[in-house]
Amino acid sequence: MAFKKVVRDRKFWLMVILQGLAFAVLYQVISIFFEYGGLNFSAYFEAKFGEDLVD
Repeated sequence: MAFKKVVRDRKFWLMVILQGLAFAVLYQVISIFFEYGGLNFSAYFEAKFGEDLVD
């Protein structure tokens, strides 16, 4: 019975969504760190989106 009560709670689903977003952001930051040897966001955006978006 407690499981159904938790699953119906709006706060539960909000936390599920927030944790999913936090995982995605953290995964991307770690990926940038390993692929580019540090937190080189300009090289990451250039590789992902092309040169026309990077000044």
